[in-house]
Amino acid sequence: MAEIISNIREGYIKLTRKIHIALRTQMGDADRLAQKSDEVARFLSAVEPVCWLPLFCRFEFLSGYISFTQHHQLFSAADLAILQKSAADMQEALEEAMTQSSDPLTTPLLVVSKKVPNGKGRGRHRIDIDHQFLASALELRGPTGIAASIGCHPRTVRRRALQAGLAVPAPPVCQQEILEDGSVVQVWQSTGPPIAAISNDPAALDQVVNEILQLFPEFGREMLSGALRARRLRVPKDRITASYLRVRGVPPMFGDREIDRRIYSVPGVNSLWHHDGQHGE
Repeated sequence: MAEIISNIREGYIKLTRKIHIALRTQMGDADRLAQKSDEVARFLSAVEPVCWLPLFCRFEFLSGYISFTQHHQLFSAADLAILQKSAADMQEALEEAMTQSSDPLTTPLLVVSKKVPNGKGRGRHRIDIDHQFLASALELRGPTGIAASIGCHPRTVRRRALQAGLAVPAPPVCQQEILEDGSVVQVWQSTGPPIAAISNDPAALDQVVNEILQLFPEFGREMLSGALRARRLRVPKDRITASYLRVRGVPPMFGDREIDRRIYSVPGVNSLWHHDGQHGE
């Protein structure tokens, strides 16, 4: 009997040591703290039957804890109540540690955006962004990067910057102009980099395209566009296509190429074996 009591005490001491270490080193780690809480429950479920089962029954160790099938009443009801209270305190401390952080904040969180009613009585709420935060953030990154941290669309960040006077409105993409003869034409404006001057000089463009194709004969129109951008030349795709046709001519049809396939044949059954190994570990 004394050996059994000693084993229970040793198991309890080891368990409390594990709990103390977990509360100091694993704060906020819900998964690992939940495992420790399960260990406390298993230990308690193994010890509780000892107080109520009859004499002359064996016991054994399972996973470092004692699993009793039947035994003599080794503990009194008061001792069992103390053990149950200690186990409950351990589990309560573990559950509380799951929601805590090992590095708690000393100041409240900075609120940089909030949802407010749009004033229409229906529809989604308006997202307001703090002007001071937005002014500082726009110096470091664009609307796309700011939107990812706030949780809204980049266009929302752009609109709030325009409303706060932190950004300059871009020119309209399309404008209508009235010519001297009275006709109206649409003028499109690009917000990207300017078109290279070589785009309006077919001879110079053909020379550059020819130089690229001399180095990379297999380049198509998309690869040519990338090669031109690498040379800081922004050329429209239709002019790249026209230059490619002038330099190389019309490409052959893809479907006219005949594929010659070899005939797979063996003289008989089991005449050819193939070992396909080295898959997996």
